[in-house]
Amino acid sequence: MKKFKLYFVISVALSIASCGTVKEGFSNNKKNNSDEFLVEKKSPLVMPPEYNELPTPNESKVEKETNNIKTLISKSSNDDTKDNLDEKESNIRAHLNFGHTLGHAIESSLNYKGISHGEAVSIGMLFASAISVEKSGLKIDEFNLIENTLANFSLPARIPPSITCAKILQNMAYDKKNKQGKINFVLLTSIGSCSLNDHISDRYILGLLKTFQS
Repeated sequence: MKKFKLYFVISVALSIASCGTVKEGFSNNKKNNSDEFLVEKKSPLVMPPEYNELPTPNESKVEKETNNIKTLISKSSNDDTKDNLDEKESNIRAHLNFGHTLGHAIESSLNYKGISHGEAVSIGMLFASAISVEKSGLKIDEFNLIENTLANFSLPARIPPSITCAKILQNMAYDKKNKQGKINFVLLTSIGSCSLNDHISDRYILGLLKTFQS
């Protein structure tokens, strides 16, 4: 029995001596290895890369994209030519000025201070949309969609109170779209479809201006 105990003690001692982790734990020695949670720094990538080893571009795809760009540039140039020929905004370009009749008048009335072009046109767009509901058949649901869209972009919908409606009406008379002294509005028949209308009376415009300023 004594021999068995002696063998057991010797076996335990040898096991402890051979275990590096336990041995270091008892001796308070720290490992030289990095901590398992420590992020090791690595050398950065070598720059610049070996360009000779990069894949060759698809020449047919590049040529196709180049041709597409050329087509867009050519079309844009033709559109600019049309704009130059349409200086008085009597045809195509006039449709692009939806909201600008009132927008330009607001800017002019404020001496181009205190409001951006986009903000002024936003008011003009909603104003023209309101006229469109009564004068050109725009559905009220489409008007509401336009109003909500402008509101979602935090764009103004009311005329600044610092200018008079009479002053705005006066400045509307200088719009390039006007013919024979009549104020010409771009009105919507539906979203995406519009027409020019110069049959809106000054009295009607003035009354609606007051509504948009209240």
